[in-house]
Amino acid sequence: MSDGAPVALIKPAEDTYADFRTRAVSSEAITLIRDIVDQAVVWEQERKQEDGQQASVRGAYKRGAAGLKSLRGALARFVGHLLIAKADPTKTGKVYRSLKKDGFSGGPVTYNAFTSAWKALEALELVSRSPGAPRFHSLGFDNKPMHLDGMGRASIFEATPKLDALAHQHGVALEDIHRHFEPEQDALQLRAYSKWKWSPRSEADGGTAPTKVRGAIVSFEPSERTAELEAQVTRLNDFLRNFTIRGGRFYGFFRGFNRGQNASAFNWDRGGRLYAYGQGTYQSMPGEQRALITIDGEPTVEIDISASYLTVFHGLVKAPFDPREGTWERIDIDNKQVAKDWINISLANGTELQKWPSGTVADYRSTGIELARDYPIKHVRRAALMAFPALTKLEGSGLTWAELMYAEAEAIMITMTRLIDKGVPCLPVFDSIIVPLPQVRLAAGVLYDAFYQRVGRPPLLKSKSALPGVDEQMAAAIAVDERWVNAFHL
Repeated sequence: MSDGAPVALIKPAEDTYADFRTRAVSSEAITLIRDIVDQAVVWEQERKQEDGQQASVRGAYKRGAAGLKSLRGALARFVGHLLIAKADPTKTGKVYRSLKKDGFSGGPVTYNAFTSAWKALEALELVSRSPGAPRFHSLGFDNKPMHLDGMGRASIFEATPKLDALAHQHGVALEDIHRHFEPEQDALQLRAYSKWKWSPRSEADGGTAPTKVRGAIVSFEPSERTAELEAQVTRLNDFLRNFTIRGGRFYGFFRGFNRGQNASAFNWDRGGRLYAYGQGTYQSMPGEQRALITIDGEPTVEIDISASYLTVFHGLVKAPFDPREGTWERIDIDNKQVAKDWINISLANGTELQKWPSGTVADYRSTGIELARDYPIKHVRRAALMAFPALTKLEGSGLTWAELMYAEAEAIMITMTRLIDKGVPCLPVFDSIIVPLPQVRLAAGVLYDAFYQRVGRPPLLKSKSALPGVDEQMAAAIAVDERWVNAFHL
């Protein structure tokens, strides 16, 4: 019987959906897949002979080049899923996928290739298969929920000990599986407008409050513009795969664009940040953990653009502003964070904030601050506008977070492209970049110029790195008199 104490609900582990967006990247994984493909082809030959299709009647069984490539791709992606699922302690170790033919339309693996792959793996005792419960899943390429296996049940697959042993034999260890297989993502992603819905909240938050629902993925027709953007991302990914990154997961990037409800009229100038795809990547790590990342054994430094959106806004409305002369400290209010929140929320919404959001109220209340009582919004607004008069232009500017993000993202893309040209690896974290310690001075200078060029205002660059000499290198990079941007200082 219960003693009245609250019972913690533990979410059960889930099976993994096989979307086939996994690929072998290490030499060990590629060799493993080659071995499995060879075994699968031999099994197919033997099965044909057992079925009575003898060489004397129809000729020796042999896959054509296209068929062999298709089988290899299916096996690489599926085996990757199986081993990644097996290595994940938060999942069941099992993978599910419908065997219904129409569920493969538009995907990276064809129905015939997957059928050949799983049948060979099952016959070789490298995978076990069993029926599962009916499921729903968004397939990714059309973003629509699909009832998997319609009238039946999605099949469940699991790597057998024999597959585990074969992988280990080829140097593919489960504890290091993400070095061998990586998730795959399209280079570009377009999403519609985010929406707000009302949902119950805790009593501490006072009833109900809106919850942001991320916009759905939107399909788009390829064009010269999208091809150019995809080529940029592909070049970044191909370059960075030449380096060994430790201390944080990195599989590759995609650029995420926003507010694309009407894809045919979208100009690819909203959002556009570089996102590291996959789960648990370096971008989702706290700053103190990112500080431990190494690139080819070199320690790294994260260089931040301080007050990025505020600087971008001044540049886009062509208002004088030099963040090196001070940012938040200009505001005549004892709690700078409160004013900073008012400014950032206003910039994100494209309009001056007139009422504190309930979520913000709850966050401050947990620290003992009652915003309505301690920091009336009209007082905070007055202090913010006195410090940054250009914010009065916000209402008529038509600018929101999506336009500000795009300008910032373009500055980061320019920086990374120029660093690649010089052979320097760089990992972006939205409004900052991570670079090897020996390249700090070069990277700081390139970032400074790229941001100034794109935005029209100089950035305030900072770093929290405790490594010796970082501050001096950054200061030296920014102080160079020959910078082309000096002539355009506004």
